[in-house]
Amino acid sequence: MGEVFVATRPVLPYAAAGCLSCHESIPASYLQDEALSGSERKAQRYVDCLHVVEPSVITLNVLSAAQAVNDMMMLFTPFIMS
Repeated sequence: MGEVFVATRPVLPYAAAGCLSCHESIPASYLQDEALSGSERKAQRYVDCLHVVEPSVITLNVLSAAQAVNDMMMLFTPFIMS
């Protein structure tokens, strides 16, 4: 069984500043999913419930979102964490 972890990566609005595809942070298969039609995506679902869009773990999402907010605040404030 694998370990559970959370990753937060800043993506800034200029060239080579965190592009998730360029840094190979997004598997090519996920990028391919974006090109699928709705019926093709439905056929590939791993949870057979119409009410579940994508199962996730709320507590892990909160950890990642909190870190992203901290990173954003540090970009715009003079505070330095050491």
